[in-house]
Amino acid sequence: MSELLELKKINNRYFRDKNSVIVIGFFDGVHLGHKKIIEACVKRAKKISGASIVLTFNKPPLNVIESEMHKKLIISYEEKIKIIDSL
Repeated sequence: MSELLELKKINNRYFRDKNSVIVIGFFDGVHLGHKKIIEACVKRAKKISGASIVLTFNKPPLNVIESEMHKKLIISYEEKIKIIDSL
C-alpha cells in the first residue's frame, strides 16, 4: 500500500476523488486468509486505477461492546499496521 492514513485524517474528499476498494476487518494476526483478502483489494483497486483501503481497528469489536471482555491479541496493533502496509 502506498499511503497509510488513520481514520481521523480521512475526509469525504479523499473518497470522492478516487475509485476506492475497501476491506473491513479486525485482522488479528494478519494470517494467510487475511493477506489474500487484502491482496485482492489491492489488485482490484489497481485494476480500476483506484485506492485500496483497509479499515481495521485497534481493539477487538467485542471489547468495545462488552467492556469487561479482554480478548488477548495475537499481535499488537502497531505490528498489524506494519504487516498490512507491506502488502
